[in-house]
Amino acid sequence: MNIRKARPDDVPRILDLAASLGLDDPGLKDDTLWVAEEGGRIVGHVALRKHADCDELIALGVDPAYRGNGTGRRLVETLLRNASGDVYLATVIPDFFAVNGFEKAARLPAGMAKDPAWCEGCSKEMCTVMVRTRRSNPPLFPEFKTLGLEDRAVIEAFLKDCPVEVCELSFGNSFIWRHFDHPRYTVINGNLCLLFEPPDEPPYVLQPVGETGIPETIATCLTVAPRLSRIPVSFAAKFCPGFSCEADRDNSDYVYASADLIELRGKKYDGKRNRISKFERANASRYLRLTPDALPDCRRLFEEWLAEKSANSPMAEAQNSAIQEALTHFAELDLSGGAIEVEGRITAFSIGERLSSDTAVIHIEIVSPRYDGLAQLMNREFVRHEFASYAFINREQDMGVPGLRRAKLSYQPHHLVEKHHIWRADWNRGMHPRGGDTSLRRRDTSLSGGTRP
Repeated sequence: MNIRKARPDDVPRILDLAASLGLDDPGLKDDTLWVAEEGGRIVGHVALRKHADCDELIALGVDPAYRGNGTGRRLVETLLRNASGDVYLATVIPDFFAVNGFEKAARLPAGMAKDPAWCEGCSKEMCTVMVRTRRSNPPLFPEFKTLGLEDRAVIEAFLKDCPVEVCELSFGNSFIWRHFDHPRYTVINGNLCLLFEPPDEPPYVLQPVGETGIPETIATCLTVAPRLSRIPVSFAAKFCPGFSCEADRDNSDYVYASADLIELRGKKYDGKRNRISKFERANASRYLRLTPDALPDCRRLFEEWLAEKSANSPMAEAQNSAIQEALTHFAELDLSGGAIEVEGRITAFSIGERLSSDTAVIHIEIVSPRYDGLAQLMNREFVRHEFASYAFINREQDMGVPGLRRAKLSYQPHHLVEKHHIWRADWNRGMHPRGGDTSLRRRDTSLSGGTRP
């Protein structure tokens, strides 16, 4: 499929297709037009109309025989890449344009006002006026944007309808680790692509989020990074047969049934229940939902915890930064949090968020080492109070740390989200582009969903 600017000799064929789709407009021939061409045939079109006070996207149409493969999104992307300012439109399919960064407009520009009948067969009440501003536009490849808090709505609009499995595909996780992973993003063929460039491993792109032209999108991603990584096996099996795949067990996510973590039923959980009972007999404690007022006490506990670990490495600094970012931007990121208080002091806290319609993810768990059984209680109560409505809890990966692997397995995961690397064919995997210490790759995930047996 070729997307290109229309030539003068294309106009009669564009007008014929537009008429067949009910999109004919007497002024269309004078607008700036782009077409989708397949085998010499024009199968789609879109136009940019210049008004005195705005630019308007009009006449987006695709031959019914060529719908469902991303042609419409590619036409929109091409138009937006060539637009110099804010772009408005009036549409009866606002959800389609929302994925491409359009938002409901606060006003109808005067230049877009139509005759009293509005459009033939339509009415003002049926249409939504939308705008995509230059400030809020998702970047279109080859442009990338450094991830910031202002990008949350754009990223989450893509993730909302995606069957997300991996813990990395959440805005909160990407944002709090941004000083280490240096995430940037772009849109390719209508798909969200997140590029990470950590100092301790080769750059990688996460699973493209979208539905159109995925193999072509993967190929494009591999022109800017040597690999895709943290790719769930379901995605790899569907879209990556022609690429070099490598299993990544150390990054597999542990996913638990919420009911198992809350109820701790059966002999397999005897040890967990016994430790909780021992703690409760020895201590007067209470669970509290995290609010802004409690965050300073969480910060104090974390700083005490960090001092006891005496950790001094680039990864420890990155973990410190991630926790501080989560606490600082807790409300803005819409995170969920809970804590255990003993004798008026917070002694444990956890932070997580929604990952998908049936799964929540726990990013952070900090527990004072002074209380045996407190970690097990924190684990149970956080899920019980904050995430009981979700069927599953993703507690992230073990990064190949033997003790952490034993701890996560001891909670009897419902399943693992197996992940893969998808490598560029010409990449020498023995190379390390930044000369970093690969031992740093093991994040201490007691900061990011780890737990004790």
